[in-house]
Amino acid sequence: MGRGGMASKIDAAQVAANGGVTCVIANGFDISNVHKVFDGQDIGTVFPALERPTKLQHWLAHAANPSGAVVVTKTALQKLMDDNAAGQALNAMDIAEIKGDFGSNSAVALETEEGRMLGMCLVEHGNSELEQLITGNLNSSVINPKNMFVHQ
Repeated sequence: MGRGGMASKIDAAQVAANGGVTCVIANGFDISNVHKVFDGQDIGTVFPALERPTKLQHWLAHAANPSGAVVVTKTALQKLMDDNAAGQALNAMDIAEIKGDFGSNSAVALETEEGRMLGMCLVEHGNSELEQLITGNLNSSVINPKNMFVHQ
């Protein structure tokens, strides 16, 4: 039973759902709603559990400080948002731009070409190596999906 604004409740429910826990926001003044939720009745707003992130993905989502950013192409964005394509690595051809100066295994932000932050990842190559891979238009893997957290 939370107090405060609806925005903070929604934020908390989304954090829990991203952590693998189903949440429901419902009227807590009617205690029978708790029983109704557990009985599976349609009460309140349900935030279904997503696949539980690994410890690395959890760290990327909540504690990592980005050293730079990788801007993904529109095609890569569609791939990241497509549930059927989940678990696919990002290739050099999926990257539109590199921002910042960072080394391999650095935490960097994933961004859209419009500047919206998608999530965080650990890169397999530093920024200069990534630039070479991009300009060479190579199809080599640059971000392992296990080293990536994308906000849903």
